[in-house]
Amino acid sequence: MEPPIPPLEQSTHWVVTPGDQLLRDLPDATLAVRLGMAFNAVMAQHRFAISTLEMTGIAAARDSFSALAVASALTEETLILINGNHRRVMELAKRGEASDDLFARFRSVNSGKSRERQTFGFVRNKLTFHWDAEAVEASLKDFADHESIIWLESTGLTLGETAMRLSADALLNAIFPIPDAVKALPPAERDEGVKEATRERMMGLLDAMLVVSGLIQHAVDGYLAEIKARGVMR
Repeated sequence: MEPPIPPLEQSTHWVVTPGDQLLRDLPDATLAVRLGMAFNAVMAQHRFAISTLEMTGIAAARDSFSALAVASALTEETLILINGNHRRVMELAKRGEASDDLFARFRSVNSGKSRERQTFGFVRNKLTFHWDAEAVEASLKDFADHESIIWLESTGLTLGETAMRLSADALLNAIFPIPDAVKALPPAERDEGVKEATRERMMGLLDAMLVVSGLIQHAVDGYLAEIKARGVMR
């Protein structure tokens, strides 16, 4: 038999079961691990996106917009996974002591009518891994009336500090089209209006990602409680 898998030295808490627990109910174990993969992917991009919000410079803007797009696409994939196993995931989340408020917030995010869910689906289907020509063309039209546009921008000449500026701008505009009320503002006020509207929408998406990830954590907690996993602290 192989030795136990050890935790990392920095860890203060972990949950363990015998390895052969996986074979006692492989479908449920597989679902819990798939949910965990989705949780890890979304939270990694969410954490990175949050870390870029207060950074400055063109590379930071590139990173922020791209991380948000990837996190949004992964959240839509996560919702597809949850909805494909909805009954069981909800049972596990309830056993994992998810609150009524969390269930209500999840239902709101998961609704096809919610702005966040529509954005997640659009980004996943059109703007991440696909860069759909029709979606990009629609976004680009908003830049045609500018006196000039920037295609490439950098701080220094390294790849890491270089951004395809128009591509980044077009991506953000596709995700968060400028509201008509902001477009009507005088030019001197428009930039600030765009920033405020974009930040509001961005924070709404990031909050929705936490709702979805929170539900998954409770579902996995519920599964671990069901199989009587053992928690360890140090």
